[in-house]
Amino acid sequence: MPSSSELIGDGTAKLTIEIPVEDLQREYQNAARRIAQRQKIPGFRPGKAPPRVVERLFGEAAIKLDAIERLVPRTFDRALAEQDLEMADQPEFEYPDSGEGELDFSRTFTYSGTVPLVPTVTLGNARTISLRRRTIEVGEEEIVQQLEAIRSSRAEMVDIEDSERELGGEDIARFDFRERVDGEDRIEREGLAVSMSNPGFADGFADQVLGMRIGDEKEFELAYSDSSPIAAVAGKSAEYRVKLVGLTERTLPELNDEFAASVSEVESVEELRDQMREEMTDYREREDRSRLQNEALAALIDKSDFTIAERLVRNQAHQLLEARVADLTRRGMALETFLAQRGMDDESFRQQAHEDAEDMIRNSLTIREFASAREIEVGAQDVETRLTEMFASYPAGEQEALRNHYLNQMGIESLAGQILQERVLDQLLEEVNVQDPLGAEGEQSGSEAPADDPDSDQSEAAGGG
Repeated sequence: MPSSSELIGDGTAKLTIEIPVEDLQREYQNAARRIAQRQKIPGFRPGKAPPRVVERLFGEAAIKLDAIERLVPRTFDRALAEQDLEMADQPEFEYPDSGEGELDFSRTFTYSGTVPLVPTVTLGNARTISLRRRTIEVGEEEIVQQLEAIRSSRAEMVDIEDSERELGGEDIARFDFRERVDGEDRIEREGLAVSMSNPGFADGFADQVLGMRIGDEKEFELAYSDSSPIAAVAGKSAEYRVKLVGLTERTLPELNDEFAASVSEVESVEELRDQMREEMTDYREREDRSRLQNEALAALIDKSDFTIAERLVRNQAHQLLEARVADLTRRGMALETFLAQRGMDDESFRQQAHEDAEDMIRNSLTIREFASAREIEVGAQDVETRLTEMFASYPAGEQEALRNHYLNQMGIESLAGQILQERVLDQLLEEVNVQDPLGAEGEQSGSEAPADDPDSDQSEAAGGG
């Protein structure tokens, strides 16, 4: 069975295959028997009617079509193997036209199939990548902010009875409340609790009610912004009628040694400060390591050569678009509102999905190829260990249910892929050139090796180290 192939674009091959007349005729007989087996033919047991009877009842065209539907996939798979090609999606076939609209089995049947190939990557040389750590500092102002956040989380809520007390920006107000949009009541409730730090209504609501005293009433009109996440009111005017019927203030605990001991295993505020500085430093060091890993991967991708069929990118982009639209629907946001908030139109939305899809494929290819080249693997025991670690802090009676729920949502393959990526990024960071932070002149991070690096032009073949 002669066949040939040619690349007609990045990662796409066109195979031309010839099926000899004897193979066509043999499969024609087989097809006639299959039809006789499937169809009831008077006077014959299933599968026993001769081809000429099947031809008379169903026509040669039906038999030829059945034969071709069996021959083409079989011969195409054989041709792929002969050409040492691996397809990533279903092929698109082109058949010859006899000029009469029927398949011609009196001569060699030549057809072609276009197919996207499994994408490949030739990795760049990770050792030519140069990155720089950032200076990790935790300032006194940050410690103060963190302490205030802890105090705020331990605040006591105290109801205010003083009728002269004005409503402040950190209070929680209770209103007899009505909001009308398009002439209809959207919200009408007595004693509605509203946090003044984030009221959640039309823009300017807090400015209208701050300074009110218990018993005060007020009516006013505001407009929701066009980019409001609540699609039903975006860009619309709202009429408000409010009466302040109560307010609650947050009373912060005093910052002293007793407070410090109540929030952590320390004995003084100074020890709490030191602990917070150490924890924040550790967090930022881990954050910077993650940044370096991501930049190293991005730089390696930039240095690598990819062969990816456009159809695979389009398919991935289509899946991304469907997932994003479905997510917006679950959140109750119209696509038009989402696009307006980001200054996008339908074309740029689709283009972004296409770019993201290509990035995802490149990322996945690089991770897999790097892992293969370094013999980095993830086994069943690795997954089991990670699952145990994930749920170890939960009560023993809940761990099995939580584990099963997680696996139903994410799947073992997803978790194994996550572990593999972590190991790849750890190894990649070991191979790249990571420099210490710059001095007072400033900080920067690059992806290129120094100009005098003797290996700067070397790269790894796919699968190589």
